[in-house]
Amino acid sequence: MEKILDYLLKDLSQPNLVASIILEKFKRNPDIAEELEKWIETKKFPPANTAVSVESYTAEEISRLAPFMDGLGTYNFLITLRERPEVGKQILANNFAHRTVVTGIKEKTSALKSIIEERTNELSKARA
Repeated sequence: MEKILDYLLKDLSQPNLVASIILEKFKRNPDIAEELEKWIETKKFPPANTAVSVESYTAEEISRLAPFMDGLGTYNFLITLRERPEVGKQILANNFAHRTVVTGIKEKTSALKSIIEERTNELSKARA
């Protein structure tokens, strides 16, 4: 996970809080995290016969369907397919049209606010 964290903080210049939120998703999906770490090193996807597949999609297939996504985006989308398959399939069915990305945002907003508040409180306690 250290490699992913360094990539988020150093290469993508993500704030610590954002990086920790993103990292939580990968902690829940260690197989996808491991493949992302290899992508970070090589900027290449693994062969299809060894790649992680979720709902019959690999990160490389997602990257072909959504060329605007980088490696992080494609692996993040695999997590969406795994954890929220109905949302992921809807996004795929609509060819990644912007309006489908908005699907589920209202439900996620309160959960994300809670996570941010928890992280902020944890950081405040750690500094005290």
